[in-house]
Amino acid sequence: MVKQEIGYLVKSLRKQAGFSQEKLALETGIEQATISKIERGRSTPNKDTITILFQKFGYDLASISNLLLSKEEAEYQRIIDEIDAHLANKRYEEGEALFLKLKDVKEFIKNRFNQQYLLFIEALLEQRKKNIHHEKILDLLIKAMEINITKFREEKIEEYYLSNQELEIINLISIVYFESNMIDKAIYILEALKTNFDNHSIDRNHKGKWYPFILYNLTKYLGISGNRARALELCDIGINVCLDTGYLYSLPKLSFNKAYGLIDIGKEEEGKKLLKEVYYTCLLFKRFKDALHIQTYAKEKLSIDLQHIILN
Repeated sequence: MVKQEIGYLVKSLRKQAGFSQEKLALETGIEQATISKIERGRSTPNKDTITILFQKFGYDLASISNLLLSKEEAEYQRIIDEIDAHLANKRYEEGEALFLKLKDVKEFIKNRFNQQYLLFIEALLEQRKKNIHHEKILDLLIKAMEINITKFREEKIEEYYLSNQELEIINLISIVYFESNMIDKAIYILEALKTNFDNHSIDRNHKGKWYPFILYNLTKYLGISGNRARALELCDIGINVCLDTGYLYSLPKLSFNKAYGLIDIGKEEEGKKLLKEVYYTCLLFKRFKDALHIQTYAKEKLSIDLQHIILN
């Protein structure tokens, strides 16, 4: 896609959505001068910039934004995907080796979104060390947020327009607070993030992918804090979003939280039935780690051996 075509598309969508360049810059963190250059065909936005703009207009154009990658950017993206895969599968040494390699690439770190990504990955790697320093991790995450939101404040999370990467960063901030035994603050952060999502999310696919992801930890923390009613309410909301949008990754975890909550408030039969359903769903979709977690919980807490139970 040539610069003029991209610029025309951005300008058309901006006007269609009723944004001035100034308002669009304010709500996305992208400089007004940059938006102006893009619209006039004098600058080609990178993948992160165009994705943020299109999300703001209510579109999920990840497939189109991939066409905007140069050969160098495509190689960077390949390395990023590899880092993410290593960390997701707990291959931390391999992930860290690639992270250090990418951190030394001058062209890569010129881009502020890439700077934000590196700070986020550094925080993730710190979180998985034996001697965890939560203050250091929080410092890295706040610096990552300040890349695009220069005066980032936790009490203003509801107001910000956030990229997918920033959703992950704030979610990790809540996890760090939880691990630091500051559960009330962890809940506050995620409730604010949920409100932000309620106020700003438009695209159905975006909601299906990220909303249940946010609600999983929130319902977990609410349950631990004793607020079962709120936890169960949000479990149902998250489960319905998964089913309505077809994004099912968070469905077993939310369903497990719901089953746990039902059992905790005395609805044992309903909770146990749901627990069994979730266990076999995890096996069906080869989510073996989740299945093992549920199996262990059922055996240790409820004296139920899920491996030898047939669903009624």
